[in-house]
Amino acid sequence: QVEAEEVFGYKLTTDVVYGEGKVEQDGKAVMRDLKMDVYQPAGDEGGEAKPAVVLVHGGAWHRGGRRFPPYEQWGGVHSMMEGYAKLLAPQGYVCFVIEYRLVPDNPIPEIAPDADGLQDHTKILTDAGLDRLALVRTEMGLSLLTKDDSLVLWNGILAGAEDTKKAVTHVRDSAETYGIDPDRIALGGHSAGAGNTLNAAFGLKADVAAIFPLPPAVLGFNMQ
Repeated sequence: QVEAEEVFGYKLTTDVVYGEGKVEQDGKAVMRDLKMDVYQPAGDEGGEAKPAVVLVHGGAWHRGGRRFPPYEQWGGVHSMMEGYAKLLAPQGYVCFVIEYRLVPDNPIPEIAPDADGLQDHTKILTDAGLDRLALVRTEMGLSLLTKDDSLVLWNGILAGAEDTKKAVTHVRDSAETYGIDPDRIALGGHSAGAGNTLNAAFGLKADVAAIFPLPPAVLGFNMQ
């Protein structure tokens, strides 16, 4: 689906599938599409390859998304990555605003929860952090998490990292389609999206030239 926004200096293509991710639905493991919105500079077809920016929303790995209604609840503010894209695209950047599997999707990550290179989630997901998360889950009508079932959150953190890397891979592989320079891809996000950025770039070695975590939340991988 293409929406004409040239008057604002960019053109928008929505619902571009960049990959698939496994989730649990009704007790069964199924694959679902992962989508992104692409913001490109308007009226500048062809020419020199442009830099690209992959943008990852926050939301405690529980909420948020592409073109998601803004919220400001219990100290949490929705980081609207489309706002960054609308500013950057008219300046010559091709921007990719991605979704990723969230905890309520019941994601099934490819990475084992105790795989080499990961931190110990029983230590990283602290009581204080879970208490903070309780505000979000209460607002969403979800049951509260404890140390005993914190793997639910951990799976969301790992799936978010996987999906973020898949998005970068798609952008690199589609460089000619989007008219971008694959050696000038930046990756960034806010809060949980910043955590995804660091986990994907350093933990999963996503091939990007720069990152900007604003600021990160929980890190799944050992960065030492």
